[in-house]
Amino acid sequence: MILSLQDLFSNGQTIATATGDTASTNTLDWASHKDDLSRNLTIFCKVDSAGTFGAGGTLVVKFQTSANNSDWTTLITTAALTTLAAGQMVINQALPKGLQKYNRILFTVGEAAFTVAPKFTAGIVRGELDYAFAGV
Repeated sequence: MILSLQDLFSNGQTIATATGDTASTNTLDWASHKDDLSRNLTIFCKVDSAGTFGAGGTLVVKFQTSANNSDWTTLITTAALTTLAAGQMVINQALPKGLQKYNRILFTVGEAAFTVAPKFTAGIVRGELDYAFAGV
């Protein structure tokens, strides 16, 4: 696993407690990579600190791509999460086909706000994710 700060969407990013969308801190330009799956790239999103859901609260995490940085297409969507644990991987899979110039993670808090905001680290690594890594 090779991890670079230039390949991180979020690095310990605190998600807004209110319902609605929070985009990752960074939008990555991966246009030159296109769908070169021979590079063995993995996208991940890891819970750094869990946060606390309000009653009935959910979180959906999406990986999105865009040609113009304003109209987004979702390539990965998690199930609606109702619990989070520190260290939990909510996304850990091969980078999908269909990448456009701009790429981001979108966190959507639904139903009820968080009472304590969670933190996430998300990015793209070369190779498979090494579960032994203790942080980013």
